[in-house]
Amino acid sequence: MQNYIIKEYREPIAQWLEHCPDVAEVRGSNPLRLTKYLQSIQKMLITTNNLEQAKKEIKKTISENKELIIVKAQNPEFNRKILEYGNFNILLNPHFSQDKDKLKYPDSGINHVSAKIATKNKIAIGIDLNEIKNLEKKEKAQILAKIKQNIKICRKAKTKIKLLNYKDQRNAFSLLISLGASTQQAKDAIS
Repeated sequence: MQNYIIKEYREPIAQWLEHCPDVAEVRGSNPLRLTKYLQSIQKMLITTNNLEQAKKEIKKTISENKELIIVKAQNPEFNRKILEYGNFNILLNPHFSQDKDKLKYPDSGINHVSAKIATKNKIAIGIDLNEIKNLEKKEKAQILAKIKQNIKICRKAKTKIKLLNYKDQRNAFSLLISLGASTQQAKDAIS
């Protein structure tokens, strides 16, 4: 029973480690204490495509002392404006933008300017593997090409990447390396 609980919550601990400094104390302790701690962590996912409403929800979650605020990416204009606003932790899945790809490169949802703004405001770019798993083969290939483009942009701008909902840490690390992430960037993405 203890191994099951620790194995089940190893992934969220790694993701929240940099946001919650006292996780390191809880990490090796009693599994019941660990589950109570993880239940106490508050997180918020903002999915609206209205910029003003997203800003209000961010302010509201900050006042409620939520520790992890994730904003789901919309179109590139929304992404840039919300990155300039800041005050959240992760911009989730910018590669799912509905814009058409350019002739020379895929439109990946962020550009080098957005990546530099994210670096300045200490916002990570999130990649959710659950949404990629359910796609058709052709769509999956297109999304992976956009993720590769985003990793390249983030690598140049020194923007952090966070990989969410992965099962095996080693396979997640290998995926990021194969998509062009540096070793340090891949370690930070899964830790």
